[in-house]
Amino acid sequence: MKETFDLLSDREKKILGLPCLFLGVVLLFLLVISLPQRGSYFRALSSQSAKQGEYEQVNTTVIEKKEEWLRWQEASRDIEDIGKKYFYKEKDGFNQLRLDLEQILSKARMRILGRKRYDYAEYEQERVKKVNISFNLSGSYMALKQIIDTVERFPKFLVIEKIEFLDIDPARGDLELRVILAGYYEI
Repeated sequence: MKETFDLLSDREKKILGLPCLFLGVVLLFLLVISLPQRGSYFRALSSQSAKQGEYEQVNTTVIEKKEEWLRWQEASRDIEDIGKKYFYKEKDGFNQLRLDLEQILSKARMRILGRKRYDYAEYEQERVKKVNISFNLSGSYMALKQIIDTVERFPKFLVIEKIEFLDIDPARGDLELRVILAGYYEI
């Protein structure tokens, strides 16, 4: 390469030297100006990486919230189904509850002693009414088991809240019981 430069005259070397000097100055100028830009680029790249991580976190949270919302919608549908299938209706529910109770007791072959007593409670926040029916029964232990089983399997919300043993006849094996049964109405 040196031989190539030796072929050039001094004038030609000066003419080529000026553009090379100009090119060197321009490259030095661009290098000096680009250093802050390079630092800014790396800061922006770092910031973008941090923002990407935040975005992924937010996106994960949004997906979790959507899934939770879908579960709440499903729970809401389940609650509506429960209300339709398992609660007595307020309009004709009381008569239906009495008929269901008579059916359960006749199936178990237990006798009601005295009168039934009805107590009412309303739970506005839950949109539910509750009817407690208190009555005394007389019958065998097997009949009591059958009543408990029938109430547990019954398709409506009937709950035996309390059973008190009032008397046990040792000769016949009959029980005298006080039972509190609860039925629920949807408001």
